[in-house]
Amino acid sequence: MSRLREMILPFVNLDENARQRSEKHYTVRSIYIDTPDLHIYTEKIEGFPNRKKVRLRGYDSLELSKGVVFTEIKRKYQIPILKNRAKMTYQDALDLFLNKTDLHSVLQKDKAIENANRFFYYIGKMKLKPVVLVTYDREPFLSKTDDTIRVTLDKNLRSLSFPRLDDLYEDDKLKMAMPDHFILEVKFNHYYPGWMKAIAHSLNLKQVSASKYCICIDSHGFMNRSRKFKVISNAKLFRKRYAGRIIE
Repeated sequence: MSRLREMILPFVNLDENARQRSEKHYTVRSIYIDTPDLHIYTEKIEGFPNRKKVRLRGYDSLELSKGVVFTEIKRKYQIPILKNRAKMTYQDALDLFLNKTDLHSVLQKDKAIENANRFFYYIGKMKLKPVVLVTYDREPFLSKTDDTIRVTLDKNLRSLSFPRLDDLYEDDKLKMAMPDHFILEVKFNHYYPGWMKAIAHSLNLKQVSASKYCICIDSHGFMNRSRKFKVISNAKLFRKRYAGRIIE
């Protein structure tokens, strides 16, 4: 990771959200929500072109984040990736899950109400339940010449199976999914940067799908115990094929 970081630094600046922290990274926490038979997981594993992920996302600790979380639906339609995201307090999110309050008393903006309503609609329609808490530390960088180009180094991927909603900020019970490995992501709107292409070529990096949700589920052996599915362990396959290429 240090070699890759040194190679990209002439072209990027550390994101301000990480720059103000002594560790130079922030922690991403997501409770992924799926059907009892892991329908959303299966869509990803089988490569469905149109699919979604449903999650409750927070950052760092409850104190550092000031209790702010997001309900998210991440949708993929062929290549474009879209997000329906609503910002609220952690306590409001818990109350909404328990039907102790309603969206209009929690959110003010029409777009946020629409996105949150879509989130809870899917939960009710598909009978979604918390499946896994996925946590990792992210080093985010922005291009010096185009702030739509974003490079992230995600490390210390760890998880908790079948979490409660109030486990979002849990740290002690997490299981490491890919020890001593990290995931590189390059995000862009218009073009893949030439400097990143040259760096990737020099390090023999290859593009590959790397779903943190699926990797963490596989690290707990969910599908190996299921009679309904016969799926190769995504985490093991990922490490076998791409260790030293996109991750190291």
